Amino acid sequence: MLSQHRPLLEKSAVVSDAQRRGLMYLSIMIALMSSGLISMMAGSKLMRGLQLDLNPALLTLGSFSIPSLAASLFLRRGLGYRLLKIEIVTRTGLPASRWRTFLRCLLAWLPFWLMLLLGHITDSIWPVWMFVLCVVGGIAYRVIDPGRTIRDRLAGTWLVPG
Repeated sequence: MLSQHRPLLEKSAVVSDAQRRGLMYLSIMIALMSSGLISMMAGSKLMRGLQLDLNPALLTLGSFSIPSLAASLFLRRGLGYRLLKIEIVTRTGLPASRWRTFLRCLLAWLPFWLMLLLGHITDSIWPVWMFVLCVVGGIAYRVIDPGRTIRDRLAGTWLVPG
C-alpha cells in the first residue's frame, strides 16, 4: 500500500500560488452564481406560494457548506481540489482519512455557521464583528505564516500537488 502512495511522498509539500488562486476564483465564481440563483428562487412564485420564510444568507451558506461537507466526508476532497489536482495528505504523505478531511472542512465553515446562528439567537450585531475579527486574524496569520492554514494545522493535514 505504501508503494501505491510513493509519488505523494516524493513531491514537494507546496501547492503553487496559481493553484491557490484558482481555488479562490472558482469559489468566488460559484458563490456569485449560487447567490444569484438563490435570490431569484427566493423571489419566485413557487417560493411565495409555499410561504416559506427562508433567510437568503442561510440558503446561500447551506448551498455551499452542505455539499462541501458531504464531498469531504464521502470523496475526501471537493470538486475544486480535483480540478486543480490538489491532494490532502497527512504528515506521512498518505492521503488523509475521510474524518480528517471532514474536520478540515468543518473548521472552515464553522465561523460562518456560528455567525448566522448567534446573529439569529441574539438579534445583535456583535456576531458579525466577531466574524470580521476572525477573518482579519486569519488574513494576518496567512501573511505571517503563508505555508499552512489554521485548519490544516488543527486537522493535521497538508495540501500537496496531486
